[in-house]
Order: sequence, then structure tokens, then C-alpha cells
Amino acid sequence: MTRFHVIYRIRNLKNGKVYVGSALNLFARWSRHRADLRANRHNNRYLQRAWNRHGAQAFAFEVVRRIENPLDLRRLEAVEIAKQPPHHRYNIAIDTCAPTRGRRLSSAECKKISRRMRATWKHPKTRKQRVSQIRRAWKSRHLRQLVARNSRAMWKKPGFKKKHLQAMRTVKHRKKLSVLSKQRWASAAYRAKMKRAHRTRQYRLKVNQPKYREAHRAGLLAWWAIPTNRRRRKRACGKQWRKKLRLARLRLWRTAGYRKKMVRIRRLQGMRRAHAAKKH
Repeated sequence: MTRFHVIYRIRNLKNGKVYVGSALNLFARWSRHRADLRANRHNNRYLQRAWNRHGAQAFAFEVVRRIENPLDLRRLEAVEIAKQPPHHRYNIAIDTCAPTRGRRLSSAECKKISRRMRATWKHPKTRKQRVSQIRRAWKSRHLRQLVARNSRAMWKKPGFKKKHLQAMRTVKHRKKLSVLSKQRWASAAYRAKMKRAHRTRQYRLKVNQPKYREAHRAGLLAWWAIPTNRRRRKRACGKQWRKKLRLARLRLWRTAGYRKKMVRIRRLQGMRRAHAAKKH
């Protein structure tokens, strides 16, 4: 076999079912299929079961068409898969660019994936590698804009918004967020990082925008409109909280820069009141 770009199919001679695929190197791809099927480790479970049942002699490897431009492989492969009736093909994924798109996973599959991902993230070396990859990718402005646009589009869907808000309002979820937030803020490195972020020019420009202020005010009013939030805040603002606030104010007044700033502000306020009284 020579090396060329093709759309191929593996056909079952017993029942006529086919598996459609694409390859840049036909010989290497067919060799990989045969090796995986013989070792009983092929990623397509339906094709593997048929191979185990009927044997290697029941399958034929056929070239459907040759492709000059390798960039067209995925698109033409999807077209060829769509031509086959659902009951006549072994392919699990219809979308060749995103194999899991539109596919509903069972609860058992979801639990299996969850366990595997948690085990992977517990390994320090793997976690460090993944975090560095995410940070490098997140530096791309285009990626951040794309994620923000997709997130806004998802939250505009009534079903998605209702489902997530219900989950976020449960007592269990709020306790989980509270514990995570306290753990983060207990770290001196995290506090220093947030302090630096709030001092940046970009953050100050964002806060000073009227649109941001209006959205922030609307969010606070909506939060205060919930009776449970008001009761929780009143309980938090007890004697201990007032004592902490008084000590914080005393610490601020001990700094010369803060005192000068407040004296200047109060002088300006006095001048404005005097000016307003003269007008009346």
C-alpha cells in the first residue's frame, strides 16, 4: 500500500455493517486497527464485539475515495458517515471534529470519567503540568473572549440558568463555597495576589464604568431583597463584627497617609456645604 490521504471503511461481510474513517497514512491506520482489534482494545466497542464474534476473515478494508487536500478529510469523512443509516454503521460519533458532541453519557459512564479525572488530578506532577498548560492557554486574549462569549450565551438560556441557580441556592452548595473561599483567603499568597489585582489600572477603569456600577448595584439590591440574606447579614453584624470594624478603623487612623486624606476630604465637604448655604 502506498502513502496517500483517503476515506476508508471497514465492512462486515456477514451483515453489511461498516465503520467509516479517514487517514493521512492508509497503511499505518489499517495496521493500527488490526493490532487493536486483535488485542481486544479497540476504542469502538461495537466493532470490537463484531470482530470477536465473526473473526478477522469476516471483515474487509476498502478505500472509498482519495483526497488531495488533507484539510478536507474530516469534512468528507462526516459526509460519508451521514450517508450510512444509523443501524448500518459501527461509528459511535457522527461529528468527526468533536466526537462527543450530541452524545448523551449514561450515569455509569459519567461516574467512571469522574473517578478517572479525580485520580489524575490527585497526582502532583500531573496537576502541576495541567495547571501550567491552562495558564499558558489562558494568556491568549482570543481564548478569554471566546470563553466569555460562550458563557454569556449559555446563561441566557432559561433552562440552563434555572438549573444552575437552583443548585447554587442549596445549603450544601453554599457551605462548600464558603469552605473553599475561607481556605483561599487564609493563604497570604492569595491575599497578596488579589491586592495586586485590585490595584491594576485595568480594574480601576472597569470599576469606574457606569455600566459596571449599575450592574453591581442591581446585584446588591437583588441580594438584599432575599429575606434569608438579610437575616444572615444581621446575625453576622453582631458585637464581634462591630468590634472588628472599630479596630480596623483605629488601625487606619494610625497611618499618616489615611489621616491626611480624610482631613482633605472633610475640608472639601465643609467648603461645599458653605458654598451651598451661600447660594440659598
